[in-house]
Amino acid sequence: MNEVENIFRPSTKNIFTLFSENGVLFQIPSYQRNYAWSDAELKKLIQDIAIGYSKEYLEGTDQTLCFLGSIITVNINEQLDVVSCPLNIVDGQQRLTSTLLLISIIDSFLKERFEGIKDSIPQSLSNWLEDELKELHRNTRKTLFEDKDRDKAVYDLLPKITREYVDILGFRKNNFQYESPVAKYLKAYANFIFESRKVFQYTPESNDENLGLKNALKVFKASISEDSFLSDCNVSIDRLLNEDKFYSLSAFDKNVISADISNVAESLYSDLSQIMKVISFSKFLFFNVVITEVRTHEKYQFDAFEALNTSGVPLTAIDIFRAKVLSGKVAGAGISSNDIQKLDNIEKYSLSIPVKSRTKEIRELVSSFVLYLDGIIPNEHLSWQRNKLIELYSDAFSNNRVSHIISALEEVTLFRKNFWNEKTLAVMLDELDERDELLAYFYYFKQLNSTLLVPILTRIYNVFYGSENVLFCQYIKALASFVLLWRLSHSNTSGIDDALRGLMSGNLDRTAFSKGLCNDNEILSIEDFKFYLFKQLEKKKISNFNEWNNKCRGIQIYNVSKPTARFALLLAHHKSSILNKDTASINKEKVKLRDDNNLLNFNCFKSLRYKTLEHIAPQNLKDAKDWDSNIYSGGDILANSLGNLTLLPQAENDAIGNNEWGVKKLYLECFVAGSESEVDIAINILKKQGINIRKPVVQMMNQNHSLGILVTSLLSVDNWNKEVIEGRQQNICEILWIECAEKLSLNSSVNLCVDN
Repeated sequence: MNEVENIFRPSTKNIFTLFSENGVLFQIPSYQRNYAWSDAELKKLIQDIAIGYSKEYLEGTDQTLCFLGSIITVNINEQLDVVSCPLNIVDGQQRLTSTLLLISIIDSFLKERFEGIKDSIPQSLSNWLEDELKELHRNTRKTLFEDKDRDKAVYDLLPKITREYVDILGFRKNNFQYESPVAKYLKAYANFIFESRKVFQYTPESNDENLGLKNALKVFKASISEDSFLSDCNVSIDRLLNEDKFYSLSAFDKNVISADISNVAESLYSDLSQIMKVISFSKFLFFNVVITEVRTHEKYQFDAFEALNTSGVPLTAIDIFRAKVLSGKVAGAGISSNDIQKLDNIEKYSLSIPVKSRTKEIRELVSSFVLYLDGIIPNEHLSWQRNKLIELYSDAFSNNRVSHIISALEEVTLFRKNFWNEKTLAVMLDELDERDELLAYFYYFKQLNSTLLVPILTRIYNVFYGSENVLFCQYIKALASFVLLWRLSHSNTSGIDDALRGLMSGNLDRTAFSKGLCNDNEILSIEDFKFYLFKQLEKKKISNFNEWNNKCRGIQIYNVSKPTARFALLLAHHKSSILNKDTASINKEKVKLRDDNNLLNFNCFKSLRYKTLEHIAPQNLKDAKDWDSNIYSGGDILANSLGNLTLLPQAENDAIGNNEWGVKKLYLECFVAGSESEVDIAINILKKQGINIRKPVVQMMNQNHSLGILVTSLLSVDNWNKEVIEGRQQNICEILWIECAEKLSLNSSVNLCVDN
C-alpha cells in the first residue's frame, strides 16, 4: 500500500485550498493543446456550480458540495509532498483555467457594480459590502497568484497557471516572461490590482491562440452580468442574510444591515440583491466546490491519465511525440521555426478530427507513419505507439535527424488530410493529364479505408508527383490493379495486409519502400514494384487469369467488399459497348468514350447516380419468388457475385425492390430513357401492366433518367437466370483482368481453360 501511495497521492480539496496552497503553481505541459472550452462547456461549469449553490440555500442542506471531478498533476520532485517547481497538469487544464477565469470575472464584476451603488445606499450597509468585497478580493488574489511579497510590486505576483517553455516565472523586476494567453491575462489582472483601478478591461490579441480565452471571458461576463443569473435562488434577502453565507457578516450588526436593506430605494434593490447573491455565490465557489487532485510522478503520468482522466480523450502518441520534440528544443536539439510550424500543422489536423473519432484516426495515422518511416509492422495499441514514437525520436535526436522525422510525420499527416478527405481530394491532382482516372483510383483507396495504403501512397506521392508524373501514374495504377485483383478473389483482408507491410519493410534482397530515418533510401523502380506485386499474386496462385478467375467465382463480393464491387463495375463498363444483348456482355475493343460509358472518374464515384449496389436477382432465396431457383442452388454465392450486381441511385434501388425480372426491366427502362417524354412512355407501359407508380417515384425517374451502359446492357436479357449471371461474371472478369494485367505487366491472355 505504501508503494502505491508513493506513486499516486489523491486528495480532495476545495478550490481555495487547491490554488492558494503556498508554493504550489500549475504548469500546462507543452503537449497540451491551447485553452479552448466551448460556450456549452463554459456555461455548464457555471450552471453546475449555480445548481449546487441554489440547493444549499433553497433546501437548507448543510455543507452542500459541488464536485468538479478529478485532475492529474505531476511533480517531478521525488517527494510528492515537496513542490520545488510548478506541477504539470496532465489532465484538468480546461477546468482549472476556466475556474480561475470565472473567479477573476466575479471579482472585477462585483467591484465595478458596487462602485455604481455605494454612494446611494446607507453607510453601514455600504461599509459591510465593502468589507465583504475586500475579503473576496483577498481570496481572489491568493487563488490567482503566488505572492512573494518582497517589493510590494506587481512582479511579486506569480500567475498560478503558466505554460511550459512559453512562460518564464520570476518574482524580480525584468526577470519574468508571460507569453501564453492565460498567463498574460493574469499578469494584466495583477496590474489592475496594484493600480487600484475601478474597472478592469482586457482585450486578448486577435489570433487563434487567444480564441479560447477571448470566448471564456465573453461567456463568463455575460452570464454573471445577466439579471437571470442565480434567478433560481428565489430566497428573500433577509433569508440570505446568514453569517454562514458571507465572509464578514459576523463582524457587523445584522439587524442594522437588515434595516438598511429595507430602506434601499426600489431602483437600487435589484442591483443590491444581485451583488449580495454573487458575493455569497463566490464564497460557495471558493469553499464548497471541490476537486480531487491525483498527484503522481512523471514516470506514471500517462498511466494515471488513462486510468483516471474524466474527459474520456486519452493523450495520443502524437501528443507525446510533440512534447518530446518541444522538450528537446530546450535541451538543444536543432529545432527550427519551420519544424515548429510543421508540428503545428500536424496538431491542427488532429484537432480538426471530431472528438468521437479522433483517438481511432490518430492511431491509424501513427500506424501509417511507423510503416512509412521505419518499415516495421505497426501496432495500434496506444502504449506501444507512444513508446515507438519516443524511440524513433530518440534515434533521430542521436543522429541529428529530428527535422527529418518531423517532416516525415507531416508528410503522412498532410497526405491523409488531403487524399483521405473527400472535400479536398478532387483538387489535389489538377495538373495531371489522367487526373479523372487517378482520382477514381484514389477514391477507391479511400473507400477501402485501409491504413496500410496510406504510407505507400504517401511515398509515391512525395517522390514522384510534380517531378515525374508519368511514373507517379504508373505506380498508382499498378497498386490499384493489385488491390482490385486481390480483393475480388479473397474473402478477407489478412493476406493483403501482410503483402502491403512486406512492401514497406523490404528484406535482404529488396529495398524497403519505407522512407528510412538516416537517409531517404532509393524507392523501388516501377519494374521492381510490379515484380514484388506479381510475386505476391503468384504466392496466392492468382498470377494468371485461369487461377484468378476460378477464385473470383467463389467470392460473394457484395458481402466481402462493396467498394471493390463498385470500382470493378465502373472500371469494367468504362469506355465499353454492348457486345451481346441476350447475355448482357460488353466489349472494350475499338470503343469510343461517350457520355453513357464515361465512368472511370471521380464524379462518377461521387455521383448519386451510381451510389448503391443493386442485386439484379434478389440477394437470397427467401426473397426470390418468380426467379430461377438454380441461382441459389449453391447458396447465395452467385446472387452476391459480381455478375449479379449493377449500380443505381439509392432511391431507384429502393423503388425497384425484389420484383420479378419482367417488372424490374420495365423500371430500368424508365431509368435509362433519354428524355422526360421517353420516361413518360416507359411509365405508361408499367401502368398497362397494372403497376401503379407513386408520384415521388415518377419525379425521381424524370430527374435521374439516362443511367447509361451499366443499366442498358441488362435490358435485352429475356430471362435473368444462372447461366446469364455466370456468363456476365465471366465477361466482366475477362475485361477486368485485361485492364489490370496491363498495368501490372502480367500475362493479359484470357484464352485459357476455365475449370468447372
